[in-house]
Amino acid sequence: MDILFLIFLSIGMLSLFAFFAYAKPNSSRLTYIILSSLNLVVVGLDLFFRHARGWSADLSATLSVTIFICLIVYLLLVIISRESKRLAPLLSPYLIILAI
Repeated sequence: MDILFLIFLSIGMLSLFAFFAYAKPNSSRLTYIILSSLNLVVVGLDLFFRHARGWSADLSATLSVTIFICLIVYLLLVIISRESKRLAPLLSPYLIILAI
C-alpha cells in the first residue's frame, strides 16, 4: 500500500469526521463511533506502514501518534458517555490541522 495514499485517506477520513461534526450535529452516537473507528483504523495503518521498518523520531511520526491517541481517547469517551460526541467540533479541526 502506498504511504501517500494512506496519508490522503487519513486526511479525507478526518475531513468526513469534521463534516459530520458540523453539518449533522444531531447525528446518533453510533455514527460518531463508526467514524472514529474508521479514522482509527486508517491512521493506525498509516502509522504501521510508515514505521514498519523501525521508529523514526521525526515530527511527522509524533503528529501521527498524537492523532492516533486523540482518536482512541475520543472513541472511548463516546462509548462511555453520550454527551462526548459534542467534542467532535472541537477535536476535528485540530486533528485535520495536525494531519496536514
